[in-house]
Amino acid sequence: MTAQVMPLNMADMSDEKLADFFFAKALTDDEPEGEPPTIPKERWRLTPTELEFIRAAALPAERQRKGGRTMVDRWAGICDIGRMAELVRREPALLQSVGPLLIRATVAMRGCAPSTKFLLDHGVPMLVSETGYNCLHEAAWTGMCIENLRHVFESGAADAAGVSILKPHTGWPDNISLLYWAAASRDGAELTKLLLQYGADPEVRFKGNGERGNTALQEAVAPGGSEWIRGKRQTARVLIEWGAHYDVLSACALDDLDRVRECAADLDLASFVGEANMTPLHWAARAGSLACAEWLLKRGADVNAETTSKRTPLHLAAERGEVDSLWLLSDYGADLNAQDTKGRTPL
Repeated sequence: MTAQVMPLNMADMSDEKLADFFFAKALTDDEPEGEPPTIPKERWRLTPTELEFIRAAALPAERQRKGGRTMVDRWAGICDIGRMAELVRREPALLQSVGPLLIRATVAMRGCAPSTKFLLDHGVPMLVSETGYNCLHEAAWTGMCIENLRHVFESGAADAAGVSILKPHTGWPDNISLLYWAAASRDGAELTKLLLQYGADPEVRFKGNGERGNTALQEAVAPGGSEWIRGKRQTARVLIEWGAHYDVLSACALDDLDRVRECAADLDLASFVGEANMTPLHWAARAGSLACAEWLLKRGADVNAETTSKRTPLHLAAERGEVDSLWLLSDYGADLNAQDTKGRTPL
């Protein structure tokens, strides 16, 4: 997802722009069943004091200058706890009138962990759908709101067990837990530990994640940019140490031949397929896991096995630039001219 930005003069951001930003932020997630919006969406119904309270809790922070304009993204904020406390002393009803929506904004804004804690400490409830994409998912997606989430979980206002049943955006999988965002990020190990501690289930099966697998562990060992590999592998280790099922596909991606041998005692690896018809050899070839790939090939793995998009292990190895995998597969008779559903060959 591309960061949403808007031109702003941060020194004197208008009440109108602040209200627009606030509602766009606070109302992104699905409304909990039976819970109407706590305050009306129309910005003209916000009182001056409510706007001042929002400004104190989550003033959008400067992002960078592009073309001479000051820009802000919706995931960064500045908070003034002293001012929040002063306003609440003067008008305690703020916690009921604007608090429940405000906390849904602050929890997913880096820099707003203190205001999130302030709202929780003053009894503001966290009203989120347990089966929809909500502000907790957005906080996990940013990867930079760990302390915000920690405050929520430690307070007991919510836990990390929620699963977004339907995809919030085209291209994202369905049925994703908060762990999906940690596993898909470059530095998700710390967030993974926090989520597991507070109830996230590592065995939730994602739907529609294609060749990247259907569990948090499989997503963690699936490819990322070259600079992401180390961080994603750390996340994978956290999941394995916590007790997540260490499946054969993940073991192939990590070139853990001992674990692959253990799995072979219970599985026919020559015929086993996972999500999107990915075979163990697909996972090994894509990751450059030569020990596992050769072991599988020697035991009859189909060197030209096809995924649902007709991609062979050679396609995946070529896509990732795994030259040694290419040579190994070609030595075992891989078809250099195999075409996927888009007519593309490996080379």
